[in-house]
Amino acid sequence: MLRRVGAADLDRTVTMMRRLYPGREIERCEGSNLGDGVYPPEGTACAASWPGVEVIGDQEVMIDAPSQLPEHLGALSAPCSAAWS
Repeated sequence: MLRRVGAADLDRTVTMMRRLYPGREIERCEGSNLGDGVYPPEGTACAASWPGVEVIGDQEVMIDAPSQLPEHLGALSAPCSAAWS
């Protein structure tokens, strides 16, 4: 599916990252492949956003259970997880 939607929307992606990581420096970069983006170096997050789809790779969210998410990320994901119940 993602192959057919084209390049990620950079403005949407930056908006998402500012929401997820308030106060942190957001740096736009050229595209990367999935392998590099899924497990970025510690302290770095890779993300992309399309209408209806947001993807993020960050060691901070690679956890065993949703209850281990950092509090601010858990609060932001609450509306989405309620829709999946």
